[in-house]
Amino acid sequence: MNPWCKRGCLIVGLGSGLAQGAAVDFEPIQVRSAAPTKSLMLSPGPKASAYQSGWQLAIHLQAASIFAQNEHYELDYYRSDYGLQLSVTLHPRWQISLGYNLGRSDNTHLDQPTLTFHKLTGINQNGRDQVAKHRFVAQYPAYGLDLTQFDAQTLAHQTTLSLGYQWLHTPRHSLSSTLSGQYQTNPVAWRQGSRWDGAAQLDYGYRHRQYQLSAMLALSHTGADTLLLIPTRTRLWHGDLGYRYHLSERHSVAAHYQISQGALKHAGELSKTTHEITLGYRYRRARYAVDLSLLENLIHADNSADYGLQLRYRVQFD
Repeated sequence: MNPWCKRGCLIVGLGSGLAQGAAVDFEPIQVRSAAPTKSLMLSPGPKASAYQSGWQLAIHLQAASIFAQNEHYELDYYRSDYGLQLSVTLHPRWQISLGYNLGRSDNTHLDQPTLTFHKLTGINQNGRDQVAKHRFVAQYPAYGLDLTQFDAQTLAHQTTLSLGYQWLHTPRHSLSSTLSGQYQTNPVAWRQGSRWDGAAQLDYGYRHRQYQLSAMLALSHTGADTLLLIPTRTRLWHGDLGYRYHLSERHSVAAHYQISQGALKHAGELSKTTHEITLGYRYRRARYAVDLSLLENLIHADNSADYGLQLRYRVQFD
């Protein structure tokens, strides 16, 4: 190597290596909404805007702490989500995916980490520090909701079938669309009405050297008449903006801002638009990737999880 070129050639080589490696990784950090109502319905999140050949298997575990309290209602419980997804690229432009999610109220002991995180970051505790830890309470007397001590119970079974089409894929730009249908069973108090939901979404990705941007827009339709015994909106809009920075060929960090229309009608703070932020880290090699993510609610304190963690592992097969 030319000694005068060491620094410049290293930068060019790193940028080129990232671009080549990233060309098969147009997938943003994928995190399901941890909002108490969104987790009971089909709520679109960011997807890959370009497809890899072959098939992919992904599993994830999400643990979230729900807390909402005022003179009308009280929600204080843990929610876990266990997910499995199989995606097959049938053709360079077509992909079909089958997913299953199990929602449970497992005691994940997140109250103290939540209190500590909020204290360190200066986020208002919203009354969480004034009640006992590890409670399982969901009460809204005006709608007849009165659930207590429901820990270690199943909250939802969800099976999702998705069909995606890739419209554009260049070294820098990618665009895909996805149609999804979801069938789910929930205990009566958590969801009533039709068991079917549907959604349509667009995902766009842009990459240049070690930088990556992603955007999602979606519309969903839910068959649920009520969630938590509260009347729901039938059609909802959703959006997501993401930024990812490649520290090296294998390591990257990301931030996502997810926003979606409130799912409930006439329920005060619980009916307002949901704002969630995700901070994530990805370790990726040729065939597999591991994502670690931290979730936090923004703006409206009551209508999403106070704090959540997610671990996701995916592996790609030719």
